[in-house]
Amino acid sequence: MLFFTFSGNILYTYVLPGLPAFSIMVTELLSHRFDIQPMMRSKWLYASAIIPVMGILFMSILWTAPEKLSFEKNQQYLVEVYQHSRRSEESRLAYVGERLFSIDFYTQGQSEHLDLHSESYKHLIQNTTEDYLITPKNLIPHLPKEMLKHFEVFSEYRKYALLKEHQIK
Repeated sequence: MLFFTFSGNILYTYVLPGLPAFSIMVTELLSHRFDIQPMMRSKWLYASAIIPVMGILFMSILWTAPEKLSFEKNQQYLVEVYQHSRRSEESRLAYVGERLFSIDFYTQGQSEHLDLHSESYKHLIQNTTEDYLITPKNLIPHLPKEMLKHFEVFSEYRKYALLKEHQIK
C-alpha cells in the first residue's frame, strides 16, 4: 500500500487485495501492544466501524455507477475501438491533454502525446495515413479549428472521446 501511494498512476485494484492482510496485521500489532478489553467498550471501537461502512459505500457507488467517479482514466476501451476500427497497420493514435499512461500501456508505447500549444498536430492532417485522436470531451471545443475540420467524434467513453480522421471533400 505504501508503494502504490506514491505512484502517479494508481488504480484502486492495486491496493484493495492487500487491505484484509493489512487490517489483520494492524489488529495483531495493536492487540499485543495494548490491553484490548477496555478498548472493546470504548467509543473508539464504534468510531472505527465507520471506516468499513464508508468502504462498503464507496465500493457500492463504484460498482453501480463508475462514471460518477472522476478519477477513472483507463483508456483500454477506446484503444480497443481504435485497434478494431483502423483500416491498416499504418494508422496512428495520438492523444491530447494530460499524459495518459493507460494509452501508452495498451498501445505498447505506439501512441503519440500531442501538445496543442505548439503546431505538433499538423503532421496528423498533412499525412496520408488514417489517424485517430483521444481527447477529453471538454477539450474538443478548444482544439484548433484546422484540426476539427479533419476529425470527427467516432466513439466516447466516460469523459474521453476518440476522434477519427475523415476525408474532406
